[in-house]
Order: sequence, then structure tokens, then C-alpha cells
Amino acid sequence: MRGYTEGMLVGDKGFAVMNELQYDIKPLIKEADWLNSAKVYAFFDFGHVYAKDSNNLKNENEAFIYSTGVGARAGLFGRLDANFTVAFPLKEHKYYESDEDVEFLFFIQSRIW
Repeated sequence: MRGYTEGMLVGDKGFAVMNELQYDIKPLIKEADWLNSAKVYAFFDFGHVYAKDSNNLKNENEAFIYSTGVGARAGLFGRLDANFTVAFPLKEHKYYESDEDVEFLFFIQSRIW
């Protein structure tokens, strides 16, 4: 879930919903042959994780969490994809051990063929 540390919550079952509003800014950028695509987006994510009820053990890790943020993604030089996200966790959780109120995520990927 964007905005939280990966692996913060674990369980046998759960779900995540990731919602994005995207806007294509490529038409606004003139004379950039190296730029194949460019989009900005805003998002709201939420999810829930829980353990199966086995031997009546309570899962202290069970939780709903949600976050919001903005980002940009681009296709570059015909072979690279880049994504930069600024995410804000909206719900505190006892296993979320960050002193920051914001998380910065950067991803780059290359296509070989």
C-alpha cells in the first residue's frame, strides 16, 4: 500500500483497492522525442488484512489502512518507464514505525526487447 512500509501488515486474507485519477501531459510537452508518454496522477488507496480464525487467536496485526498522494510516470527513450510518487498514510497503526508523515517512492524499469 503506497504510503506505508512494505510488509507492515501480514495475514492469511485481505484486499487492497488502488484508485487513481490520471491526466496525460504529453500533449503539453513540445519537441521531446525522448519522451514517449507522461502522466500525472492523484490516488486514494485502502485495504484490509486479517488472519483466519484458528484456535481463537486474535490477530494483533489486523487492520484497515488507507493513504493518498500524487505522482508522475513517464515512458522514456522507448525502453524506460519511470514512476515517482509522494504518498501520505492517513491512518496510524502500531506497527507503522516511521517518523515521517510522507513517503517518497521512485521506480525505474527497462524493457530489453
